[in-house]
Amino acid sequence: MQINWRDALFIDGSHCDRLKSALDCRIDLEKIRHLAACGEGLVYSGYYRDVRDPEEAARQGPLLTWLSHHGFDVKGRTVEDLAGLPRERYGTNLVEMAVDALRISQVAERIALVAADAKLVPLVLALRKGGQKVTVLSTSRGPASIVVAPQLRNVADRFIDLSEHVASISMPAE
Repeated sequence: MQINWRDALFIDGSHCDRLKSALDCRIDLEKIRHLAACGEGLVYSGYYRDVRDPEEAARQGPLLTWLSHHGFDVKGRTVEDLAGLPRERYGTNLVEMAVDALRISQVAERIALVAADAKLVPLVLALRKGGQKVTVLSTSRGPASIVVAPQLRNVADRFIDLSEHVASISMPAE
């Protein structure tokens, strides 16, 4: 039996953390999932985040547990996976995200990426060449370290600027 996924969402967890700061809100990832699917519902949602040290693991643990209990496929290297390895600045989660996106694109019509890194341009080009429609969700407002790379924005079929949707993607204040 072949599964037909119409829509798939891939979230760069590190970028999502930076977006929270740039947008000055707690982002509700269920609402991001809904926004990415244009209200049609997603069948696959993946969250990619490397957890590099015990403090980060403690901070991220509740979120990663919540995501896995709410239908997100949580991926990334753990503290144990990284033990004894030299610390990489960032990007290993992007590789895993790209591999999964290419694999899932074989059965998906639309791919949405919550990401901003220009390293993802080849992925978007490959997806589009394969016939998938690609949406990038990020922001064009904020510090250069957070905003979407113009190259990534330009190769996507659609760009959703999350700074224009803060009211609809924010979690209620605690």
